[in-house]
Amino acid sequence: MEPRLTLDCACIAQMSYTLYQSETPLVRSLCARNLTEDALTDVTVRLRFSPGFAEEFTLTLGTLPAGELIEISPVSINLHPEFLRTVTERTHAQVTAEVTAAGELIFSDTIDLDL
Repeated sequence: MEPRLTLDCACIAQMSYTLYQSETPLVRSLCARNLTEDALTDVTVRLRFSPGFAEEFTLTLGTLPAGELIEISPVSINLHPEFLRTVTERTHAQVTAEVTAAGELIFSDTIDLDL
């Protein structure tokens, strides 16, 4: 099956309490491109964070026309500073990006980073 959408998540490779305090964004931007010849409807982007160092992020894009590219910047991720403050050694973390259209999962990717 041909991919229907690409999502580029410009995410930093490491997040820490110090970076949080200096207001360094975890995700600088999201770029979604419709790869089909038809509009995608009811498009929703969801970012989940493991372990729970940030709140789940959900953004409803609505309709994404055929071939269209949309960039979302800035991306306001609500980090959990109390979690970041307790990290005392390098911890593996993941950002899972999912996109649905009309209730169907059309894109999924996992990004690794360190805390």
